[in-house]
Amino acid sequence: MRVAQVMGTSAQLMSQMNSMMKVPHMRDVCMQMSKEMVRAGLIEEAVSDAMDLDDETVEEEAEEEVNKLVDEIMTGAISEAGEVGTKKLTKTIDEEEEESELATRLANLG
Repeated sequence: MRVAQVMGTSAQLMSQMNSMMKVPHMRDVCMQMSKEMVRAGLIEEAVSDAMDLDDETVEEEAEEEVNKLVDEIMTGAISEAGEVGTKKLTKTIDEEEEESELATRLANLG
């Protein structure tokens, strides 16, 4: 009995919706929207394809330019570096004074 009541209410609701909405007009709107969505999809796909091709080309060109710059920088840096010395580095007088001053401060703390 309860199911019959729900079905009756549902039928009334559907008939009211049909009377409020004009089916032929709604069909035309849906068809137009479908056409527009197809067009938008085609346009989007074409733009996406164009961007993909362009991105690959730009990426390759950018990589080549970066490689050229790195080669130029490294070649210049190596030529400017000169030879590496083999002498031992010695501490400067200032560093020795600073170390002795720090050692004195440490001894005073303890």
